[in-house]
Amino acid sequence: MEQTTCLANRMSKLIKHSQFLHMCCLVTKKQL
Repeated sequence: MEQTTCLANRMSKLIKHSQFLHMCCLVTKKQL
């Protein structure tokens, strides 16, 4: 589930649309 969020964040980052997912990905990476 977290991996999917990170992947979705990547796509959103390319589209420059969702900063929330980007933060979620950063938090997930910090937990890892």
